Amino acid sequence: MADNTPPPEGGSSFFGKLRDVLFEPEVAPAAPGAPAGTGKSAAPAPASPAPAGAAAAAARNPMVDRMMEVVMEKTTAYTALVEAVTPLEAFIPDEASRYKAAFGIVGKTRTLEQIVQSIDMQHLPALEAESQRFHGQAKNQQDLQINARIREIDSLRGSVAKMDEERTRLQERLGQIQQEVEGAHKKIAGFENEIAAKRAEIVEVNIRFESALAVVKAQLVEARAKVLRYLGA
Repeated sequence: MADNTPPPEGGSSFFGKLRDVLFEPEVAPAAPGAPAGTGKSAAPAPASPAPAGAAAAAARNPMVDRMMEVVMEKTTAYTALVEAVTPLEAFIPDEASRYKAAFGIVGKTRTLEQIVQSIDMQHLPALEAESQRFHGQAKNQQDLQINARIREIDSLRGSVAKMDEERTRLQERLGQIQQEVEGAHKKIAGFENEIAAKRAEIVEVNIRFESALAVVKAQLVEARAKVLRYLGA
């Protein structure tokens, strides 16, 4: 089945789309005809119908839309169905009827099995891949931004200990050494405050990410159930 090729490695990384949330982003110039800040073509990603509870959670978590954009980025049998369902919302209030009407169009080139398999074999695995990439990148950033500070603190504490020993042996240098000790303690306090703030920031981002992950997974699982319920009969 042509629609079941795995999602490409690289440019679709969800972590790259979240750099502006956790880290300083590198803004690439937009391609001609692309919306500002995307660097891609102007064709919009299909919107996925969301359950009421999931939609409420998505409104609270800005990561949900970005994550869904990545998960739905590749054209599949399911995205074809969504693209057919979406324009019908203004004309067919009943959701089941919309799905059946959309399948009347999409079903000419896609089977129900292909639509369900595209969720199972492409969209959900793409979500899992983005989760793994995000956690790997987050760990690397934690190592860079926190562990380096811890090493600096250890180094400064070692310097303080040596300076304290030097002070006991050389009382005549007490004034100079005392100033160095106080300065080192101030740096330690500053680094510890930075660590506490950065840890809190990373924890908050991870919480939002896990929340978004759960919401998007719920949306995809519910979408799969709807496809089977509305079209499987």
